[in-house]
Amino acid sequence: MEEANADPLEILWAQIITLWTAIIRSQKIMFVSDKNDITKELKKTTVGDKMDSQEYEIQFAWDKQANFLNAQSRAMTTLSNMIKRYDDMLHANWEMTTEEQRLRVDKLRVQIDNPELQHRKEVSEQKLKMQEELISMKKKELELKEW
Repeated sequence: MEEANADPLEILWAQIITLWTAIIRSQKIMFVSDKNDITKELKKTTVGDKMDSQEYEIQFAWDKQANFLNAQSRAMTTLSNMIKRYDDMLHANWEMTTEEQRLRVDKLRVQIDNPELQHRKEVSEQKLKMQEELISMKKKELELKEW
């Protein structure tokens, strides 16, 4: 922020880079290896006279994937809006902008529009749809067994 010298364009650029970094980082953190990827987190431990008890939170792959896709979709929308605002600010003061500022947005757009990233997103969406269908089929199977 010190380098931005309170220049609104540079401050916005710092926010764009921070958000883009967070999006990339979240892809690594929220990675779901397959449909059997389950996370078990200790939520609470209770100490009793005769026995201790533990409460866990279970996250299934489809829940983790759905949460990730929703969060990433919101983040990408925010990022796109920030880039558009940056681009608008650049063009509003075109004669005052540096070549570096002009090239930044082009470079980021290329990274975001990368076909490999788009392919990964489409594959993730297809996996999520298949997982939802599998869950639906398992529910129906259970209902038929109970009947």
